[in-house]
Amino acid sequence: MLAWRDRGSRRLGVGCVMMTVAWVAVCGSAGEGAGVGGQDEARLTWSKASGLHALMYAYTAYCTEAQVTAWSCRYCGHHGTESFIPMYIIANATHNSFGFVGYERETGTAIVSFRGTVMTSLKNWISDLVSAEMVPLPGTGVYVGEGFLHAWLSVRAQVHIAVRSVMDTHSPQRILVTGHSLGAALATLAVLDIKAAVGNVPVNVITFGDPRVGDASFAKHYVRTLGTDSTIRVTWKHDLVPHLPPEALGFVHVPTEVWGHVPEGSRNVNYTVCDGSGEDPYCSDSVAFPASVFDHLHYMGIYENGCIDVSGGSTSGSSGTSSSSTSGGADGEIVGGGRGRVPVVDRRSEMW
Repeated sequence: MLAWRDRGSRRLGVGCVMMTVAWVAVCGSAGEGAGVGGQDEARLTWSKASGLHALMYAYTAYCTEAQVTAWSCRYCGHHGTESFIPMYIIANATHNSFGFVGYERETGTAIVSFRGTVMTSLKNWISDLVSAEMVPLPGTGVYVGEGFLHAWLSVRAQVHIAVRSVMDTHSPQRILVTGHSLGAALATLAVLDIKAAVGNVPVNVITFGDPRVGDASFAKHYVRTLGTDSTIRVTWKHDLVPHLPPEALGFVHVPTEVWGHVPEGSRNVNYTVCDGSGEDPYCSDSVAFPASVFDHLHYMGIYENGCIDVSGGSTSGSSGTSSSSTSGGADGEIVGGGRGRVPVVDRRSEMW
């Protein structure tokens, strides 16, 4: 496992935001929703299975460096992640950013994951989103949230090194980028750089609880780079974070949204694949009063706050609640077995 040090951070591997980049061989099963992707080889098709697969990587980003390195945590080794090899820990302590990069052998998928906002900072972060300011995205002429951009730039060089190393070592067939909450925003920015760097390697994105990252010009720039069918942006019930920062401040979502919700008169979760606008009025934008922090922390019925270290204490991404806490019935089930410890590759000499 490679961990960096630099003057702007402590040992890289501890932080507050996690993004996952993965080279994925199979991103979904046909016939379970509308396609999401630009080029045919990068096309994503929504399925509950593909969502749970990405969610395990996004949630693992809240775990400790030791848990990620050993691939031994509540989410590790479940829903198709059994063959994952963690290779790099990425973080910047100044910006409280954290992530990991690795390779999923069974599917030929390279994975990079960013962590979302930790529980102790969540209330303040949500408050900040209400009045977020935009700044230019360097080299593009489009605008993005200032805090999102600073967090991404704090780990950008490390991600480039790690991605190049995974490509050189494993020649992955596809790249998937995932994250939850603030980690989803980091994934949305990072994938633009990653796509430019990897050329013809298909790149996909599956995020959970993504806030609005930039303005309308950014959303158009994103679509020009990746298309509308290479990204799935999952929203959940009445989660308040996808409604921030407000559209009134000029922020607009990137496509394509998949809204998990319980229709009126039903007791079962339905996943609606929304239109390509990023702001489908019949999806989560239809919620009159989206104000649920609970829903933000329980995507697909699984509690985000489930990484407990071996001594019984909570990680920096946890408030200390028991890791057995889930909700949502079948959507909250974690199936499959963990692999225990997995090989870790040290590629210190690899540079982008």
